[in-house]
Amino acid sequence: MALDLTTIKRSPLFKILQAQFFATLVLSACCLIFDFLVRDTAAALSALVAGGVCLLPGVYVLAVSTRQVPDGDTGFGMALRAEVGRLLLSGAGFALVFVFVSPLNVAVFFGVLTFLLGLNAYIPAREAQRRRRRH
Repeated sequence: MALDLTTIKRSPLFKILQAQFFATLVLSACCLIFDFLVRDTAAALSALVAGGVCLLPGVYVLAVSTRQVPDGDTGFGMALRAEVGRLLLSGAGFALVFVFVSPLNVAVFFGVLTFLLGLNAYIPAREAQRRRRRH
């Protein structure tokens, strides 16, 4: 079943992932400048890896949730599959990071991850506020 790009772009998840992607790039660039000044590479790598751990499960949920629901189906199975996939991808991402990424700046990793996950609440709240202002 092919994914429709216009359906994906209309999804509220797309806006969240888009914001997380650009925030990852900006934060990684800032950390890279910091790393250059202190001659260390752990902060930029940690920020970039945190973005990957946050973005990959979100992209999976977006791909699964924008599929067309078959007639007569509630879509519950698809939503459950998306969330279980997100959980498994997140767990695998954390495991891979802590096993294979060295050096890792744990404070930067969890700081960037927390910021990116905070966008999951901020973006929909901002969109709701914009809609209320229009009406």
